[in-house]
Amino acid sequence: MEDGTGASTSPSEPAPRRRGTVLASDWPAAVAAAAGTFVVPLLLGEAAGFLVSVVSRPPRPEALTFAKLGALLFYTFNHVGVTAELSRLAAIPGTPGSLPGPVVAGLSITPMAGTFMVALVMALSCGRAANTNEVTGVRRVALGVKAGVGYAAVCGVAALALRVDVATAQGSGTLRPDRVQAFVWPLIIGTAAGIIRALGRGLRDDSRSLGSPRWEWQARALVVGGGRLVLLALGLSLVALAALAPFSPRATRAYFEPFSHRPVDGVVRMAFTTLVLPNVSFWALTPSEGGCLGFSLAPVGGGSLRGCLVSYTQFPPAGGVAGIAAAAPGMDLPPPPAGYLGFLLAPLIAVIGGGWMAARRAVARGGRGAEAGALAGVGFGLWSAVAAALSSVGVSILGTAADRTELAIRIGPEVLVTALVALAWGVIGGAVGGAALSRRARKSSPTSPALGGVAER
Repeated sequence: MEDGTGASTSPSEPAPRRRGTVLASDWPAAVAAAAGTFVVPLLLGEAAGFLVSVVSRPPRPEALTFAKLGALLFYTFNHVGVTAELSRLAAIPGTPGSLPGPVVAGLSITPMAGTFMVALVMALSCGRAANTNEVTGVRRVALGVKAGVGYAAVCGVAALALRVDVATAQGSGTLRPDRVQAFVWPLIIGTAAGIIRALGRGLRDDSRSLGSPRWEWQARALVVGGGRLVLLALGLSLVALAALAPFSPRATRAYFEPFSHRPVDGVVRMAFTTLVLPNVSFWALTPSEGGCLGFSLAPVGGGSLRGCLVSYTQFPPAGGVAGIAAAAPGMDLPPPPAGYLGFLLAPLIAVIGGGWMAARRAVARGGRGAEAGALAGVGFGLWSAVAAALSSVGVSILGTAADRTELAIRIGPEVLVTALVALAWGVIGGAVGGAALSRRARKSSPTSPALGGVAER
């Protein structure tokens, strides 16, 4: 075929892509996605701040203070630490005097339900923006990156203006989000959510035929399958925790007691419990896999103190904190009651069921069931490392102007150990579930896509 100049062109050849198109295009859509991701979780934080203002007793701080506390809670959704500069701090009960100040302290706590909301809103916003503007291919991934950068920029700039002044009988001071983390962590979380959404959508769109490239179903099994496996394990762990309620009537009554006095107090308690339910669920899941929910305290006499609080060999005694303190420094705690072995079912069902689901999608695209299940297990290990980091609670005290003693306390799963244990569970269990799906597909109908696809190749 010839054009007007006499040069021949092929109708099947795509028009040459202009340089800079990927970098320069889709910015309005990315900005809109970033703005939505900032506003929706912020409203959740503000709602929590409003609930706190409702249940607080006189003398109450002004409404603006609660609004700022809600914004501070929003930053914790993004794994941003809170810095406290205390001008004066009353002594711990039972000890003389007070810390003269200023005392600089830090708190790291991430309500993972809020983190899930941030990631979900970013993913949905990027997906909607991509569909509305017909963004495909590499541009879809670039859109996710741009939205993450925009979200981080908004969070970072807003953090510069956020300052909460507090004054209580114990002391006074200022709370603010860590200004470096306020940019770094939103960038990581927002960009990751945008890219994963872009890849997941792209794989669904481009992998409908059975002859799809090998890397496509492998990437989907690793990222999406591994994520589904973690969510399934967290859900099962939460069910196991709820099943303990009838066997702990005293603790159950104590939790719901506010409803008998001021129902609004009970509502607030349940609302904040919901925010940390994924944290609590993962803390229960880690020991059930054979890991350890532990703590670290440093420095202690120039060294550090570490211990395991919950595992298959360690369990907190009835005395609570006092009982744990009595066991220090050897931390020789009693084993858990036999009934807690039932938590073993949570990771067992999750890895086999998750491997089955990952294999079902992979086999329908020409993949291998056992391999897809094992890849989902690898993703399970990687996502578990992320969850271990997010679920941990950390407190640091840098001391006063006169005494720069540093103290750091951390409670939560060990990231590396948790990842390795989850990796072993995921690879073995996922491969078993994937292989079972492949055998069932071969027996039922070797070439029927309706039953999970084709025979394993």
